[in-house]
Amino acid sequence: MGTSAVIRPATAADLDQLIEVGRRSWLSAFAQTAPFALIAWWVLHDRTRTLYEAGWPDMLVLDDGGTLAGLVQPAGAEVNGLWVHPARQGAGAGTRLLRAAEDVIRAAGHPAAWLTCSGFNPAALGFYRRRGYAETGRTRPAHPSGVEVEEVRLERPLAGPGRDVATGFHCRGCGQYHPELPLHYGAAAPAHYFLIPEAEREARVLLSSDQCVVDEEHFYVVGNLEISVLGHDEHFSWDVWVSLSKENFARAFRLWETPGREAEPPYFGWLSTELPGYPQTLLLKTHVHTREVGRRPRVELEPTDHPLAVEQRTGITWDRVREIAELVLHPK
Repeated sequence: MGTSAVIRPATAADLDQLIEVGRRSWLSAFAQTAPFALIAWWVLHDRTRTLYEAGWPDMLVLDDGGTLAGLVQPAGAEVNGLWVHPARQGAGAGTRLLRAAEDVIRAAGHPAAWLTCSGFNPAALGFYRRRGYAETGRTRPAHPSGVEVEEVRLERPLAGPGRDVATGFHCRGCGQYHPELPLHYGAAAPAHYFLIPEAEREARVLLSSDQCVVDEEHFYVVGNLEISVLGHDEHFSWDVWVSLSKENFARAFRLWETPGREAEPPYFGWLSTELPGYPQTLLLKTHVHTREVGRRPRVELEPTDHPLAVEQRTGITWDRVREIAELVLHPK
């Protein structure tokens, strides 16, 4: 990436390059992970050209001496269509485009940015999570290809004017500088899952991105445990699993796709994720607050003197966010 590369609004003259970047980056992202039927449908219908011919006036591009390295299309509070040419990936182009889109969204008065990312694109999911985006829900909208496509929604609160958030930190664990300070971490499954011998899991466990059932008698959902960052509009969050009663789990499942479900009273549950940097967090008492369809529930700890519960009530500093990053990156 040249030092003279600049982010600017797209022009009509960019259209051919935009389509080329979009096609190459889309195929690079999905060729090894998506079903062939989805890729064939996309190519057959030339979706990149259709979308870009209509959408280029709202795009920003990263122009490196006349060659487009990538593009992004901020729309309202959404970061839409961020793509980097495969030959330019890994050099900071994606981060520059993401931050530029956030600047547009912030200037428009939105307190947070959001985006959706395909479950078939795990590399992109990791990219956004490392840059402070927290998963808030998953949906499976109907796709004209007939392939079931899981869409992951992620959000990141934006700092207000004059309150820019430092994105990097010097790590005391390894002595290196990390350019991104994550604001979100998550567990792939409840702690119970990892106690089951790997050879037995397929027979004993039903596990999705949001729910887990073990031995048909232990029931779990995943939610966001959010903690405010003092002096900033940002929030830090953990994705945690919570054990629910059979009755509450069944009700939550019935209401999963029901509009208005956020009016549901909170469910009692037991925290079922062990978090680093705290005394034992398993079996802390929680209340699980259902949110709108497509968003994961909010997990509220009961107000005890446990350090995690105290932090959720009072907030944490940026130094604490960095300390947590060091603990996650370099577990003892």
